[in-house]
Amino acid sequence: MGIPRLAGHLQAYASTSILGSGAIDSSDRAIDTSTCLSPIIIDGPGLAYQIYHRLLAHHAKSLKGLDAIASYSQIGAAAIAYLDCLGTHGCHMYSIHPLWREGLIEVHSSHIYFDGLLPFHKRNIRQARLETSLRNLVKAHDLYPSGFLCSQLASSLSQPLIETIGSSSFKHALLFYPQAPLPPSHRNLPAPPFLVPAVLDALAQSPYAIVTEVVPGEADTYCALAAHQTGGTILTNDSDLLVYDTGPYGSVAFFKDIDLRYDSVGDSVLQATTFHPSAIAKRLHLPNLHRLAYEIKTDPTISFAEALRRCRTPSKSNASFNAFLEEYTLHPSQSINPRDPNPKPQLLDPRLSELILQLSSPSPPPYIQIYLPILLEDSTRTSAWDPSSSIRRSTYSILASHLLPSSPENKPVSEISRRGYRILSTIIPLTSAPPDAGSWPDLLEKMRDRFPELPYWLHYRVFALSYIYQWHINKDKNPPPRASIVHALSGEAEQRLKWEGIHLGAQVQGLLYSLRMLKQSVVHLADIGAIGGDGQIARLESLLDDLPDMGALCPSRGEVRELWADAGADVTSLLDFILYPDADDEGAVVHAQASVPDTSNMAQQPEDNTAWQTPKKRKGKRKQKHKPSPSEALVSTDDANIYNLLPS
Repeated sequence: MGIPRLAGHLQAYASTSILGSGAIDSSDRAIDTSTCLSPIIIDGPGLAYQIYHRLLAHHAKSLKGLDAIASYSQIGAAAIAYLDCLGTHGCHMYSIHPLWREGLIEVHSSHIYFDGLLPFHKRNIRQARLETSLRNLVKAHDLYPSGFLCSQLASSLSQPLIETIGSSSFKHALLFYPQAPLPPSHRNLPAPPFLVPAVLDALAQSPYAIVTEVVPGEADTYCALAAHQTGGTILTNDSDLLVYDTGPYGSVAFFKDIDLRYDSVGDSVLQATTFHPSAIAKRLHLPNLHRLAYEIKTDPTISFAEALRRCRTPSKSNASFNAFLEEYTLHPSQSINPRDPNPKPQLLDPRLSELILQLSSPSPPPYIQIYLPILLEDSTRTSAWDPSSSIRRSTYSILASHLLPSSPENKPVSEISRRGYRILSTIIPLTSAPPDAGSWPDLLEKMRDRFPELPYWLHYRVFALSYIYQWHINKDKNPPPRASIVHALSGEAEQRLKWEGIHLGAQVQGLLYSLRMLKQSVVHLADIGAIGGDGQIARLESLLDDLPDMGALCPSRGEVRELWADAGADVTSLLDFILYPDADDEGAVVHAQASVPDTSNMAQQPEDNTAWQTPKKRKGKRKQKHKPSPSEALVSTDDANIYNLLPS
């Protein structure tokens, strides 16, 4: 989000400052050495995307296709390294005692804020963002219809990048030096769908958990409030922060404008271009920047001189301008409360936070809405979210039955997600009866009993693949092919990663993320004392107790390959369970044994799906129907159920 061209127009009124308490050689006349900015307030989602783009630019130098997208572990580790670098240059987020886990921390007035509830008036913007992501996904499929080339991964590349790139000076250069432009082949790669939750997980397991908060509103508002109260500097990439009242001393700096500089003796400082909205307004002889921002947002082509001229004309009562003002007004009811020195029990996923806040509202909306991100999936197939829909329904029903003041049947959940080539809403009816988790808990327990020696990450991966495979069979859909399942297990692939394998990976991620939502929901209800003696919920809490964070839950291909090599698992036994989870240990079906590929030499083997037999025959061939092209479907409104025509 942001106001196009606003920051560019105000660039001439910005100043160059030093973040934190560092200093630089005074002979460098380009730097205002008298300005050292502290404390620091960080826009959490902005930090996550800044780190992602930095790592993508770094990986694009040597990795192909999807392998250039940093893993969640790498992104989380790099975010921590970024904050560490701020600290070494005087931007202290906290004062830490070695026993920080016991809460022995002296907290400074720095903050890291994440959105926990976006306002209703921004739902059109969220819809537009999903549609943009969908168009990018369709474009990627059109550009690479045969899939993406795979890189020859070295083992070191499967480790968190920030732990293996060497010296601290190299880390700092990677994160703060001007970013190199991306090659054309990498410019349309979709961002990881769970980027922000991954950074939140990394922060929750670090000393920065004490200054991290998922707020019951927009992060922008809380950043502005903190800057107003503390005179701190907001780090963001959102030009909206220039419009808020950040007080007489508060300032804004964009992540992209922070550079690492060295003085004559080799000491480094962080130089930033900073905007002081209050001081800029005074220089322009304006009471604030509200009217200027409104004029530029209304007409982005307007010149700066013309925008100023309009600001100096008497303002008229204008509903559009009043709505704009309301969006950037800091209300007295909003405040930054003194922080509890003990880390919070958990930092809720922003989507789950929004769901809980809607359900807990004294006046819940007619439909409880949740926006599911566009997964990296095959846009010509049904949504990769579909196999895990029953798990999410259990989550919604459990939360609604404990949080809604009325019967859950009166408040269904509206899931907004990809349906074919459009973004549509799916109504999920809820129930007030004791929630039925379905058959998946039995499947997970059965898998653990069958393979107790497997590491936890592989437990969940095998479970997800088996659940998804059986879902396809039960829906009378073509199940995933052998090569795709082996790739999902081992990380090994041919020279090209095909869309059917990409789609299966997206289904696995969607299911595991749905389990993560369920776990966080159950833990939240336990934290607030809302579940009492509910045996079913207690079972779910125990069953998902070892569900890991996003980095371990959804590793990259390179990470999966190395984890698989260390696991020492037998691929034939795992494939038997995935296809036939009800087979006994003694009489396990081994139908797939003869056709299991040698994963040590996968890249040289041609794909052969003909040997893969499904345990249930299809009743007959489905009649082929006309399928619109992506360009037709993106603009078509004739058939609201166009996704029903797509192949599985």
